[in-house]
Amino acid sequence: MTATSLSQLSTHAADAGCSAVFLTEHPAPTQRFLSSGGHSAIDPFVGLAACAGAAPDLRLMTHVSVLSYRNPFLLAKSAATLGRISEGRLILGVGAGYLSGEFAALGVDVERRNDDVDASLPLLRQIWTGQPVTAKNHRVNARDIVADPTPVQDPLPLWIGGNAKVTMGRVAD
Repeated sequence: MTATSLSQLSTHAADAGCSAVFLTEHPAPTQRFLSSGGHSAIDPFVGLAACAGAAPDLRLMTHVSVLSYRNPFLLAKSAATLGRISEGRLILGVGAGYLSGEFAALGVDVERRNDDVDASLPLLRQIWTGQPVTAKNHRVNARDIVADPTPVQDPLPLWIGGNAKVTMGRVAD
């Protein structure tokens, strides 16, 4: 994947009447997943930044960013930065994830993924206020942390993906 191919993808999508481009997140897929039809992926935030410049009317979306894979403060910064670069065109698609081998490779407990989602969602919203954040849970121990930049959008669109019952409940909430 190159900047040129991402630019072409974005231009073709815009010319075809699409309203958005989406990039997925698989930072460490297993060989078994790949050989059974799965895919690898570039970093969605870096890739979408390249797409942002090529088609200034397209929305940009992570499809999906697995909340367990990223520290909430780093994810908040990546999302807010991409939102600023794209002048408010980001939709942050998030999910719990499902590839146990990928969780293991990243040093994350797959059994805690739903706890990670439940801890991260409200924390992301709090971080994006730009006000000092103090939070302590199984993922973070932060005291008076101030995020910069904050998102252009208020609130930054946050879409929750997945098909488990617990995910449907989160979406309804």
